[in-house]
Amino acid sequence: MKKNIIIFILFFVISDIFSVDLKYYKDAILILPKTTKLSFEWLLYPDENLKNTSAILNVDNKGLLWIGANNNTIFNAENKILFKTDTPFIYFLWTDNGVMFFQTEKYLSFIPSNSKKAFKPEDGILTAPLQPLVSLPSENCKIKQATKSGLYFISKKDNKSFVYYSGEGGLKKVTDKSLAIAYKEIFVTDKDINSVSGNGKKTYVAIEKSILEVNTDEKKVKNIFTHPANEITDIAYYEGAGIFYATKNYIGFTGKNTSFDFIKTPDAKLLIKNNLLYVFIKGNCGVLKIKNIKDFINYKFK
Repeated sequence: MKKNIIIFILFFVISDIFSVDLKYYKDAILILPKTTKLSFEWLLYPDENLKNTSAILNVDNKGLLWIGANNNTIFNAENKILFKTDTPFIYFLWTDNGVMFFQTEKYLSFIPSNSKKAFKPEDGILTAPLQPLVSLPSENCKIKQATKSGLYFISKKDNKSFVYYSGEGGLKKVTDKSLAIAYKEIFVTDKDINSVSGNGKKTYVAIEKSILEVNTDEKKVKNIFTHPANEITDIAYYEGAGIFYATKNYIGFTGKNTSFDFIKTPDAKLLIKNNLLYVFIKGNCGVLKIKNIKDFINYKFK
């Protein structure tokens, strides 16, 4: 499935930028400095026949793409892995240290290692049991990766929105056969929270058109970026560069030196692993990998 991206560089230079048109996805336009060190690769080509898909896409700590379907099936083409879960899941993700978590209706769950309860029903697809790890903060909850194998929980209850954080140290081994996880509240607001990212000490929260920085140690909150036109729907923080964001129609970047939209594409979700930005295009199930994102720290647009 992993194929090198084919790019048509138009060499249409305006001042210090060029425009890139991505083959296989004519709706996407990239605008970057002509000196960019970025490179691009499709992990999954866009498919207009998948406009209404409810697939869940995520990438593990080795850079392999995993696809979730029907709220109970997981597929990895690279390793030819296919299995079902005995409990429906809403979402799944991989932490940086290689742990796969599932969000079910009420719990954060995982698959126990060497489980003896796995079985093959009549369809012949292995079914793995999900073991609850901890109750979610509320029924209206989202989970997101944090850096260094941490987790964020976005919770909505009593007309307020909360952010909870669990660092790598929050995942504890209780016995030889069970695990436990602890999380703490770090932010609360009367507004809806669209996304969250960070490392626990500094947490970035997307609300309406703005990105807020929550400094846990200093207990301070400040607005670090407001998009001039659009609501921010997703964010991904990279310590070596800044914050990547998605709006309804664009993907952008905000850092110390500059803020700008650089990809025109609708309905995207973002994920960062190492020096890589993964763009999940919800409208057609495409997955684009952008390499060398640390180069963004060198960009200065006026």
